[in-house]
Amino acid sequence: DPDQLEVLVHRYVLHEAAMPQARQTLQSIGTARHVSRERIRQVEATALDTLRTRLAQSCLQPLYRAYCSFIDHEGGAVEPAELNGFPDTPMLAGMSPSGALRILTVCRAVPVFCNGFFTTVPETTLQSLDKAVMASLSETALMTMDELLERNLGEVSGLTRKILSLYLDHHQPLLRMNDSRYGRFDVPGPALRQIIRECMTRLPSPVHFKAVLAAVNVLLKPGSRIGTGHMLEMLASDPDVERGASGFYRVREQSPDGGQHA
Repeated sequence: DPDQLEVLVHRYVLHEAAMPQARQTLQSIGTARHVSRERIRQVEATALDTLRTRLAQSCLQPLYRAYCSFIDHEGGAVEPAELNGFPDTPMLAGMSPSGALRILTVCRAVPVFCNGFFTTVPETTLQSLDKAVMASLSETALMTMDELLERNLGEVSGLTRKILSLYLDHHQPLLRMNDSRYGRFDVPGPALRQIIRECMTRLPSPVHFKAVLAAVNVLLKPGSRIGTGHMLEMLASDPDVERGASGFYRVREQSPDGGQHA
């Protein structure tokens, strides 16, 4: 009904060309309409239940097929901005293609909205991909997408380079680098420690931690960049790094007998 439609329009930002990273909150919509956030939640739930009915899903089949065809043509996965090229259709009634698809993913298993992108592979495939990627990055701290594909990822059904690329660039537990290497961010240590050492070996020794921080963040994509506290914690916990005076550090050199010396 009109009330439910209005809530969905605001909740999923259906009148904007590109879907923002976050939906409008229940509280913000409730405040604008002078009702509680719980009331907005109830209206949204009722609207979505209506869209999940057999009759509604049957009527929406042409739209689902059009979206899946578009996504498959783009390599099996798309970011919201890419849906600006989705063919105009009367079924959207002028609404945002990405916002409308976000609603449809809530009502049916495929397509899937995963960490900021849409894909036509099912949730079980994404779970298999996640397990394989995390296992590979547990064995090797930093790997490129091609190196990951050479591992067991080829056994993940329906996987394409586009799906893997968007998965890697949107998955928060991953450390993402501008040179297309990836590591685990949810396991403190190996990946970030390797990047820090790489930067320190390219800078005059000893090097101030702020210079190391700046060099590391140049290599990292925006979502993976670190702050001062994290940098100091990593430097202090690395047995191969020695702290000097006034915030200067240097990497310990390997001695011929395999030991270390400053």
